Amino acid sequence: MRLTTKVVCYLMPVLSFSSMGNAGCVFCLPPLSTQATLQESSVDQFLRSAQASLASGDLPAAARSLEQAVLKEERNKAARIALVNVLISLMRLLEAENHALILKKQFPEETRPIHLLALIAFQRGSLRLASERARECLARGDNRAEVHKLLALTEYLLQSYDQFEVHIRTAIELSPNDGEGHYHLGRYLYEKKRYSEALSSFERVIGIDPDYHKARYYTGLLYEGMGQAERAKEEFLAAVKIVERKRIRYAWPFTDLGKRLVNEGDFERGTGWLYRAMRNDPASPHARFEYAKALFTRGATREVKESLEEAVRLDPGYGEAYYLLARYYVKTGEKQLAVHTLKKFEGLKKNPVPSPYGIRRW
Repeated sequence: MRLTTKVVCYLMPVLSFSSMGNAGCVFCLPPLSTQATLQESSVDQFLRSAQASLASGDLPAAARSLEQAVLKEERNKAARIALVNVLISLMRLLEAENHALILKKQFPEETRPIHLLALIAFQRGSLRLASERARECLARGDNRAEVHKLLALTEYLLQSYDQFEVHIRTAIELSPNDGEGHYHLGRYLYEKKRYSEALSSFERVIGIDPDYHKARYYTGLLYEGMGQAERAKEEFLAAVKIVERKRIRYAWPFTDLGKRLVNEGDFERGTGWLYRAMRNDPASPHARFEYAKALFTRGATREVKESLEEAVRLDPGYGEAYYLLARYYVKTGEKQLAVHTLKKFEGLKKNPVPSPYGIRRW
């Protein structure tokens, strides 16, 4: 079975707190009625305001309310933990670290502050420090699923793949209804060409969360690799519908659906989907390349050139785009440009540059 891998260096995305799944709602505050420490109505009001802001997705406003809450009541642990997570999501990492250190000082017997410091290290790209702090949590008896998940992602990026699989499977055992954990395992299995296992993982994700667009997309890729074109198109289309309904930038399913239709001879519908891929995410070099590639089969138009030029501007190491651009120049009789562009392609083929968009290199 031949499957083209879409993402290599971004197998594990930067950890986002909205993606921690059912392993623990990092933004959630306990119901206000259960917070025995809340004595002053002003603190209660700040927490209610923070909850409302979180529900509407207004993280800066939530951070302001939570900051006021912890100013009023310094040892309000739930409020400060929520504040740290909001600040991390806003990438205000120094502030998040300061509050996490306060928690560590206030509650030295607890591991939650260590876990928060591990998350901050992960977001900074300090992977070894993140791993050390996550392992400290485990050594101190903190066996929560989110600790294992964080350690798994860290170990993957450190290329300790066996350790990744051990910890992601442990996270799934501890929190079997966490779709994110199953998704990460599925992506790992996909990259390892363990396709039947990957399909099972992605199907489990969809069973937990039918709107998980990335799982839908990779399920489509797997069906395509198995020669089940119609099922592949169904999954690509399902992913597209979710992406459009939720207004997410994620051009991959549009692109693969368009490619599939073009390859089947339905040029008009195929290029229509490829154009929609570019509309969905104008910063997707892959969508622009595939659109240009489809148009080029009908002639060397200016639109082909513009799409390819934008693709290599977005991803300067995109060798395939340079190669197609060289062919465009040959066809238009621009020989000097063709030679220059072909040399660029040959140089990239000998010395590939990792794609910031996760586009596969040879």
